[in-house]
This record gives sequence, C-alpha cells and structure tokens, in this order.
Amino acid sequence: MGTKFKELWNDPEFIDDAQKAKINREVALIGKIIEIRKAKGLSQRELAKVCGVMQPAIARMESRKSTPKIDTVIKALEPLGYTLDVVPIKRKQKIKAKKKAIKNHHSSLQKTT
Repeated sequence: MGTKFKELWNDPEFIDDAQKAKINREVALIGKIIEIRKAKGLSQRELAKVCGVMQPAIARMESRKSTPKIDTVIKALEPLGYTLDVVPIKRKQKIKAKKKAIKNHHSSLQKTT
C-alpha cells in the first residue's frame, strides 16, 4: 500500500515548515483567484481573454500544475478588480485576529438567540 498524502505532509523529513508555508500561500492565492473568477461568472477562457494570457496558462495556474509567474497573477487579478499588496506580517496577524474575534462574537450572539 502506498504512502498517503497526509503522512508525507506531516513527515518533516519529506517536507519542512518553510515548504509547507510556501505551498499554503500559493494555494490560498490561487484559490482566491478561482473564487473571484467564479463569483464574477467568468470561465477560464474569458478571464484569459480579458487579461491577455492563453487559457492553458490560467488552467495550469488553477490546477497548480505549475507555479505562475508573478506577472501572470497580476494580469489575472487586474480585470477581476484586484491587485497584490505587500502587507507586513504583523498587520496580517492583526487582521486575522480581528476576523477571528468578530467570528467568535457572532457565534456567541447566535448561541444566545
């Protein structure tokens, strides 16, 4: 029986924390692009046309068959109404903490009603 993904993912000899963090960032970014594209009702082909790249480049990016070039990501984001920002890590952590606090607050309000 073969090795399962979860076993490999949790094996520090196979993948270290820095590699996991890089993969998680890429998956989150690409996932957000897919989410936005679908919310706007665009197909991969339509997004490719408006951002000036070939449809296979969008497909490879979305399937994570290859890591997209930064300019491809930017080209894909712009017609969707988004851009990339450089955000200090501490600010990002504060934003996450605020979102978590709001979610917890909403959960506690729902429990009391």
